[in-house]
Amino acid sequence: MYEIGFISPDLIIMIDTPAEICYLRKKERKMKPTESFEQSIKEFKKTEKGYKKAINSAKELFPNTNIKIIDGNQPIEEISDKIWEISFPLFDSFFKKK
Repeated sequence: MYEIGFISPDLIIMIDTPAEICYLRKKERKMKPTESFEQSIKEFKKTEKGYKKAINSAKELFPNTNIKIIDGNQPIEEISDKIWEISFPLFDSFFKKK
């Protein structure tokens, strides 16, 4: 276990979408790459691997943090609904404290 000099997050959400799907979605939307990792499928895969590694590290660093992984293969509306379903109780409890 690590000693951390900062507050751990209440919630971490990762939208887990395979690199191939991300790449295809970006191409379908005819969006120009805005970052270097958006140039090729190889870069998307490298980025995907990095995010998964970061989530695994977060699980170790923040064992008491609520970490949720959402299936990114779902339609955007379902992903959005799931994010609200997960996060709304945190917002609700925050505003009730005030």
